[in-house]
Amino acid sequence: WQILRQRAADRSFSFRDSAAGVLGHNDEPATRELLLQLLRTPGDPEDQALASARKLWGMDSLEPDYAFLRSGRDWSDCPKRVCDKGDADRIFAILPECAANVQAELATSLMNRKELPVAQARTALDHPDAATVRLAAHILGRVASNDAGPAIEKAVKKWHAAWVERRQQMRRANATTDAELARIGGCLQMLLWAAQRVGIAADVLRPMVEFGAVDAWYRPI
Repeated sequence: WQILRQRAADRSFSFRDSAAGVLGHNDEPATRELLLQLLRTPGDPEDQALASARKLWGMDSLEPDYAFLRSGRDWSDCPKRVCDKGDADRIFAILPECAANVQAELATSLMNRKELPVAQARTALDHPDAATVRLAAHILGRVASNDAGPAIEKAVKKWHAAWVERRQQMRRANATTDAELARIGGCLQMLLWAAQRVGIAADVLRPMVEFGAVDAWYRPI
């Protein structure tokens, strides 16, 4: 089994798929760890690794699916399985590593749940990824609970500062486009909307709204 694990991990080995497929018959911690590693790594033998992992974890487990989506792959039945049954905290955790279309699917699935994951969204406001925070703000704004006000206000200030810093970097580089600045801007817009929804005072928000009125990049905000 150790030799088979070595072959499955060896990118120069011509029969990695076969080795990964056989590992589904070896339920050892080292094998489980390797299969998750293969699933998280783009270009590895995903078909056989996914099949083997599901043999070891069982079809009801989503551990292989979470690992698969973290690779940035966007095919197979993994997105649907996670959308249907995934834990909200795990979805928030893997969201930054997923393909863009999978991110959209996962976000929509959370927004459409009968009970919105408010507690997980509040925790996700501290995440360093703009898309994750944007989703969290959307959920909290939808619920519009005043209890989320302090956390949202803190996030607004944090992402406003991030926008200012990124804009300064863009100016220094004489860049005419910046995808990351656009992502931060979208996050900040959603946070400001959520802030208004939960009743944060206008005096707190006004300076950020008026900050960049003459900057075309800030105008949508």
